[in-house]
Amino acid sequence: MIKAIGLLAVFSSLLCGCASAPEKTQDADQLATAGLLLCKANEQCPIMAASWRSNDKSQLRIDVRLNSSYLYYDIKKITFIIDGKPLSYTPTQPTELQSISRLTPKRSSNHIIVPNSFLASFKNAKRIDVQIHTDHGIIKRAMYIDGKASSAYQNFINVYNAS
Repeated sequence: MIKAIGLLAVFSSLLCGCASAPEKTQDADQLATAGLLLCKANEQCPIMAASWRSNDKSQLRIDVRLNSSYLYYDIKKITFIIDGKPLSYTPTQPTELQSISRLTPKRSSNHIIVPNSFLASFKNAKRIDVQIHTDHGIIKRAMYIDGKASSAYQNFINVYNAS
């Protein structure tokens, strides 16, 4: 009986925790796939998502999120380095800063718009790095290296294949 009450208490607290932290969602036609870059355990690990713009399929929206316990980041520019060739994009709006929970209290997010040809350059790439230029310096992480694909890379390829 005590075990049943304990399990019920754990289940209800999990259910309440999930229900109490609503996320902003995109329109159904703009659902994005998100993933992490290749990061070490002690590094800031950006989350990236790609989705086709609902009003213009010739453009791709790439969202970038940085979660931190201590800092907000002003995302100023995002550079993809594909086999040594840099492609830089600047967000057209200010970085959105929000407090999300006690465990990860600070979220910084922004997005860029790139042409649909952008993902085609991923197809035969040997190495892809991402540089996120912020007010606290540059965060540089690999997206694809030596045949090892990040979950962000896999999701970008899935978006490309779905086009």
